[in-house]
Amino acid sequence: MKLLVLIFVLGLTPSKATTIVLRGIVDRPQSERQLVAALAELKGRGGEVVLDGGTWIIRKEVRLPSGLILRGTNNALLRLPSPRLVTTTAPISARQLAVSATTEFRVGDELAVLPPGEGKNRITTIRIADLDERTVKLAKSLETVIPAGSRIGYSHRMFLGYAVTNVSLLHLIIDGGRNADIPMPGHHLRSAIWISAPYNYEKGPIGPPAANISVSDCTITNCYGRAVAFYHTVDSQVTNCSIGGLKDEGIDFDHFAFRCRAIGNTIDGATIGVELNDASDCLVQRNHIRNTHIGVRIWWYDKFDPAGLNTRNLIEDNHITSVSRAAIYLGRNCTENRIRRNTVDGKIEADRKLNELLDNRTN
Repeated sequence: MKLLVLIFVLGLTPSKATTIVLRGIVDRPQSERQLVAALAELKGRGGEVVLDGGTWIIRKEVRLPSGLILRGTNNALLRLPSPRLVTTTAPISARQLAVSATTEFRVGDELAVLPPGEGKNRITTIRIADLDERTVKLAKSLETVIPAGSRIGYSHRMFLGYAVTNVSLLHLIIDGGRNADIPMPGHHLRSAIWISAPYNYEKGPIGPPAANISVSDCTITNCYGRAVAFYHTVDSQVTNCSIGGLKDEGIDFDHFAFRCRAIGNTIDGATIGVELNDASDCLVQRNHIRNTHIGVRIWWYDKFDPAGLNTRNLIEDNHITSVSRAAIYLGRNCTENRIRRNTVDGKIEADRKLNELLDNRTN
């Protein structure tokens, strides 16, 4: 039996602080549905959800409310489902697909179907009517051929916080479900934690930012997309996390992220360790970054007016090794950034007339 424990803790004010404990089942993975229900309980009033052990398969994007503490205990594992391969070509009008396995699929869900290889464009989207061990039965007939070797899987992020404030994600263990033998698109898809607020390319920010987000002491591995991304987010942090095995960026402070901090993280295996794209007044400090294309990158996206962007960031006391391009890279229109006391293997590429580089050491 699934167990949902509600603990109501009286505070010193008339309002109540609520803690919801979700106890995992040792011998059977559970879906995200209990977690979604618990977060719905807290929407509008805030509180804490504790994931106590077990494995949780996240087949649908989980929306985070404001005022939330989400905490993992007893090695609770959150996992995105892994993609699979189509094993036999399915013709037009077919009502089923033969696949390598259906272990983590769920009846009623939608799956993206991509062609063999590494392409990012979908062939189609299918809905699951039924499953057996190696067959996906379809809710409606195919309208196109699905070649053998096509890739099939879910295409969502694990957590999305949109225009949220005061959210803490603590001691979570997240597996992005990446299978290195089955390439799938990443970026915003198949990412672990994504925080954003309203903006557009013509006007920039068009609403209040997300604020006071903390991702701390988490382990995030095997993602096709980013481990943590903050867009139009302020006064937030990623601290003491272990991140790696990614096909995308480790920590991303993106469009209109201000006063965000990446401190004391270990990043081992990512395209970019820490990315600052149109972010300012951010701190990247005491991180250990290795096995990346670039360790830390700051750059300007040319759809935005560069004024006030990519400036006054402090990159200090980081240890960066095993990079294929550069340890630290600053692109054009990056100004007044301070790069100091970093120990690196590889180059530091930056305009030294516009940015301060001080006391960095190359091994």
